[in-house]
Amino acid sequence: MADVAKFNAFVEQLVSKVHDLLGSGGSIDDLRLYLTNVAPDAVADVNKADLAEIADTDTGYTAGGESVTPVGSRTLGVYSLLGTAITWTCIDAGIGPFHYAVLYNNTAAGDPLIQWWDHGEEVTLAVDETFTIRFDGEAGQGTILTLQ
Repeated sequence: MADVAKFNAFVEQLVSKVHDLLGSGGSIDDLRLYLTNVAPDAVADVNKADLAEIADTDTGYTAGGESVTPVGSRTLGVYSLLGTAITWTCIDAGIGPFHYAVLYNNTAAGDPLIQWWDHGEEVTLAVDETFTIRFDGEAGQGTILTLQ
């Protein structure tokens, strides 16, 4: 998952207080990662409903995706958003095909999109195969994004 890109609306949403990525409202928003086989559009896609998710057919993939267990921190004007690696394991019939992993805010109204990762090719998991997304290459918690 080398190629990452943000949705343009995310910047506007940050300054409009749509996202609480530091937990100033008591807890950080629930950020989730879901899979799609539709190419994201940085300009046109704003909310989760704008970008179709792969089907949930009791395969080991849960509709709505998985929580990245986000943690936000700031030091000397630099903000970092960390998240825990996600692994999907196919338990029946296959997961996919999918090409992209998409991060969105499950707490904010409309489920606004944040950014996506391009896997580089279409993937379909067979029974017992796994697919893992590691933020910043970390097996545990890694950096999702940094703002300076």
